[in-house]
Amino acid sequence: MTKNETGVPLGPPDEEILAYHEAGHAVAMWRLGFGIARSTVEPTSTTAGSTEPARACRPVIATDTRTRRHAVEQTAMAYHAGSVAERLVRPHDTVTYGRDDHAYIHRMMREVEYDGSVAVLWCNYLWQRTYALLAWQPDWMLVVAFADALRTHRSLDGDVAEQYLAHVAGVLETHPSTPNAQLVGEVTNVCSPWHRAWHDTAVATVLPPKRICLPEGIPLIDAVMDLRPLASVLSLSPRAQRGLARANIRTVFDLSFWSEHALSWITGVGQLTVREIVAAVAAAGVRLAPPGTPYPWSRRAARSDARWENA
Repeated sequence: MTKNETGVPLGPPDEEILAYHEAGHAVAMWRLGFGIARSTVEPTSTTAGSTEPARACRPVIATDTRTRRHAVEQTAMAYHAGSVAERLVRPHDTVTYGRDDHAYIHRMMREVEYDGSVAVLWCNYLWQRTYALLAWQPDWMLVVAFADALRTHRSLDGDVAEQYLAHVAGVLETHPSTPNAQLVGEVTNVCSPWHRAWHDTAVATVLPPKRICLPEGIPLIDAVMDLRPLASVLSLSPRAQRGLARANIRTVFDLSFWSEHALSWITGVGQLTVREIVAAVAAAGVRLAPPGTPYPWSRRAARSDARWENA
């Protein structure tokens, strides 16, 4: 995961910051349930070091949008963790091994979020969530311990890495240095390093107002749907009015989805009331749905399902 902008390390790596970078990845992967396959600070031709998850999370294979967004968020936090660990140990250092991690996060986001500004804010939010995860003292002690282990052994395989983290976490549970409470709602003055210039510009920029006139050819809603209240159009008995209100039929547009047969299914609306409604509709010059039209409640259910499926 740790490459520079060109994918090739420039000069000898800073071993301390590299170890913390990979330790951040490892602890986040372990905490988030990905597990660890291997973590190393040994360089290759394309990486200064790497930490790989034991169970990869692939957002693109999920069909449900909410599931894909959750997968993107969890994976992004695991990838942000290297940069976050660097900032926690050296807040003012400009050297980072996380540029390719950040680029990969935005490639994932494009699978589910097409607006660039939203993706930037989402990225900043997830970096902040990752910061909160690793800055919590017990988890930060895990990062410190794992970084020391990497600097000593250079590489740790998955089973060894996970067992070591589990052992350290067990010691920390009862250690006096471990806080037993967390301040809820605490505000930390920290910001993602990736989009600071964009954020500063966005705060200082006032965008021009959007135009509010509709293009020609787009009709107003009253020209498309008859939204007149039924009480002002139809002359009905109180019993018929109550029956229609019970079915949420309040406008001429609402009534247009109901056939004569469908009206007979409304609780409290008998055949005499149906005939009264049909006669009033004919007298007012409006129309019911033709026979054979799907029941309105079936139409509403289909619309609701489609809304959730495409959310």
